[in-house]
Amino acid sequence: MATVLKSLSVGDGAVDDEFLKYRLRALFREARHAARAIEIGDQVSNDDLDDLHQLLGHRPADWFTGEAELEAFVLADAETGTYDEELLVLFHKRNLRAHQLLGPPGSAMATHLPIQTFR
Repeated sequence: MATVLKSLSVGDGAVDDEFLKYRLRALFREARHAARAIEIGDQVSNDDLDDLHQLLGHRPADWFTGEAELEAFVLADAETGTYDEELLVLFHKRNLRAHQLLGPPGSAMATHLPIQTFR
């Protein structure tokens, strides 16, 4: 599906209407996101649960339960900040995994460009 949408929005077979090109390109991106979620989504969830196992001392049964337990853990630690460093590492790893869901390696959506310095 993504290939067909891309062929209609860019290249020799592209449609002439600019708004239609825009919509086709948006649909192409959505199709790529869905394909990427199908491709690696289960592994991302399993890796998140494995990380929670290290933090919580047990592996939650599923992603939804893991999110609820993580929220409770963060709220319980909020006052003391005892686990701030561990949580920082955990959230960084989860953010990197979430970024992988945007597209395959090398795609424009999954490429992180450095921020311009203001010096």
